[in-house]
Amino acid sequence: MNMPKHVIFAIVASIVLCAMCSAYALWMVTKEGSWPKSWPEELDPLRSQSRSSFHATAAKHEIPFGNREEFEFAWPYILSIKSKEAPIILSSSPDTMFDLLFGETYTVGVRIWSPRTGMLVTPEGRSYPPGAESAIPNRKFLRIGPPWPDYIKSESGALPEYVAYVNGKWAPCTEEMREEFKKKRKDWDMGYGIRRARIDIELIVDGEIIDLNRIHLPPDTPIIDKRFEDMQNK
Repeated sequence: MNMPKHVIFAIVASIVLCAMCSAYALWMVTKEGSWPKSWPEELDPLRSQSRSSFHATAAKHEIPFGNREEFEFAWPYILSIKSKEAPIILSSSPDTMFDLLFGETYTVGVRIWSPRTGMLVTPEGRSYPPGAESAIPNRKFLRIGPPWPDYIKSESGALPEYVAYVNGKWAPCTEEMREEFKKKRKDWDMGYGIRRARIDIELIVDGEIIDLNRIHLPPDTPIIDKRFEDMQNK
């Protein structure tokens, strides 16, 4: 039986990503950038060359760049969406995390780790799309920010990386809370109960198109340099 290519792609995407994700839940992959419309409109021309992935707990948007000018024009707008005090992660080029899925090496670009903005979550941790309030009356929902409530932020106003649905409201998710969720919930592998709140920026650095000597890295931003670790693992 001959299967359509888009069906084969979806099946392979599910199998590969399921195997690769630490949480085991499937990711939904789009072949264009599907980040929120509220992000800077200057990024919109990059949607066609990008891809997005959506998991129960988070979203991931990947933007490849073919030349330095294109990246350096986009960089201030990408930097503007990063959460306060969130890190910038440096990874080495080429990045082969999704080679098997997409059949191409991610040579240089930006990976944005973000919340699944607008989705609704029930006390049991199940996700619903925006608008479910009217379709399912008398149901308690929490909306995945922004705006996030001030009480989950630190004294400096920074968001936690993850939040959890606790007693009818969001709470910062600590490592201890993650371990408790793992122990208590049989459906932990679906990511129930925990959602990403913070937006982190990851750079796939090649030294030419993305040259760290040529771009602004905010002095108060933590830098996580994984390039040496990446080289050891290749």
